[in-house]
Amino acid sequence: MRNEGMKELEKNRREIQLQKFLDHHYIRDATLAGIGPGRRAMLASYGIDTAADVSWQSLEKVDGIGTRNAVTLVTWRDSLVSRFVFNPRLGIDRTEIVKLDRRIEERRSQLEQTLTAGVTVLEQIRRRIVDARTSLQAENKQALLALLQAEEDMRSAKRK
Repeated sequence: MRNEGMKELEKNRREIQLQKFLDHHYIRDATLAGIGPGRRAMLASYGIDTAADVSWQSLEKVDGIGTRNAVTLVTWRDSLVSRFVFNPRLGIDRTEIVKLDRRIEERRSQLEQTLTAGVTVLEQIRRRIVDARTSLQAENKQALLALLQAEEDMRSAKRK
């Protein structure tokens, strides 16, 4: 799982560098026509703080942002993207590796919990099976005794 995750990080190095670059450009620090303190606070309340958070999809969720302001924000983000320069010499960002390891650990923990719970469930099923078998054995014993008694009664009736 980790190898696949590392390959995915390697494949997405450019996108990761771009997102990190955009994440360092705060809306609160930008000069954007029509985006004053009130709209900046509103955007922040929707989790839109940096250029990395700006997208048509994220802005559609913001009540009252308006098309003109959305265009302003997306244009600002696009201008930052055009200034971004990918550095192929940079390795995979250490924080991304930490995130990957955290996801793997969370998944491992979930699987362990599932397996641990499975032991309890299997034990409960085993107990039900044992109880059912014990009950059926008692019923079978009663049925066998009744059969043997019926056969004996039949033999006795024939002798008379």
